Amino acid sequence: MRDTRRALVISMALAVGSTSLHGQAASVDEGLAAYRSQDYQDAHDILGPLARQGQPEAELALARMYHTGRGVEQDVHEAVYWYCHAASHGVAEAQFQLALFYLDGNVVNENEAMALDWLEKAADQGHQQAARLRQLVLDNELLVGC
Repeated sequence: MRDTRRALVISMALAVGSTSLHGQAASVDEGLAAYRSQDYQDAHDILGPLARQGQPEAELALARMYHTGRGVEQDVHEAVYWYCHAASHGVAEAQFQLALFYLDGNVVNENEAMALDWLEKAADQGHQQAARLRQLVLDNELLVGC
């Protein structure tokens, strides 16, 4: 029954764009609800088109899916791609995650200046972890590149 429902949702989405069974545009909330209920395939099917349309919350959710491998094959490069989009749309958590990638230097080239820029943007929005990490980097209490 669940597979039949999924096939129907997918076929309708392909036929008329990103729509739900009610004819309404599938929402980020629907995608996030599917994700929270661990229905990762439905979450991906809903959030993917919304992310490609530039919905920041969908971009962040898709980044997390690729980062963790939930609902998709894990692909940190694809995760960085979606974190970049969400970060450029002002999503503080995406900005923080990008900063971590820049500090780590394993997926993207290590770049402390870029990391600090993203940490500042996230901290300015009240992201507490970003604020603390930024201060550690500025105080040289965090060893970068080890």
